[in-house]
Amino acid sequence: MGHIHSVQKMQKTSLIESSSLSFSINIPGSVIGDMTRGRRGSWMLQRTTVNPAITRFTSVAVTGQPPGTRAFLLKPETGRTHQLRVALKSLGSPVLGDQRYANAAEAREVDRAYLHCAALRLTVLGERLQVVCPPAHGAVFASEGFQGVWQGWFPPGMETAHGAWFEDNKLLQSSLE
Repeated sequence: MGHIHSVQKMQKTSLIESSSLSFSINIPGSVIGDMTRGRRGSWMLQRTTVNPAITRFTSVAVTGQPPGTRAFLLKPETGRTHQLRVALKSLGSPVLGDQRYANAAEAREVDRAYLHCAALRLTVLGERLQVVCPPAHGAVFASEGFQGVWQGWFPPGMETAHGAWFEDNKLLQSSLE
């Protein structure tokens, strides 16, 4: 548990940047708001911004999937419990297969929860570390339509590129400079 809190602290102080993948239905933008505890371990996004959770995202349609299915590239600027899941739920687009924030009965029929940490950039003891990790499990992640999306977002060699990532997207730009 201590490691999780260390990573969350690093994320809050901008020492770590992450990019995650998800499947849902919606358009690009930002989700910003305070998060409060709800019932049975769930969290809720509030309209207030005293100490907000900030999530940037973009999304694209995935061919060969049911109508409206979109892949989301999410960039949390803060590190809050369930932040990405709550952000997508607040858009009316919960993570595919998420039994807590989506329709539980429908989620149980999906082979996994489709949220995956795809890339991390951080500096440890003065040394840059960049990791890009494609999802290894899940029928939707294995689909030809998603593989095309992955190659567009995470081209081969990206983990060795020390310049800005996602240069063409101001919301998602990432750099360790």
